[in-house]
Amino acid sequence: PSKSRAKNILIVGGKTYQFKVTIFYQESKIWQRLLIFYFCLLFIYFLLNIYKGIFSRWKTKI
Repeated sequence: PSKSRAKNILIVGGKTYQFKVTIFYQESKIWQRLLIFYFCLLFIYFLLNIYKGIFSRWKTKI
């Protein structure tokens, strides 16, 4: 990239786009991570049960 190019400018295929990306690390406590993990497991469990119920009802109709 040329040094004369403005900051936060991206050129793709001749088109210019202005952008700014800020990335930072967000710390979390271990209990928060575990809480989200177990909520995800519970959600997956309920989704699988719903899927099994729908599949078994669909199978009995055939």
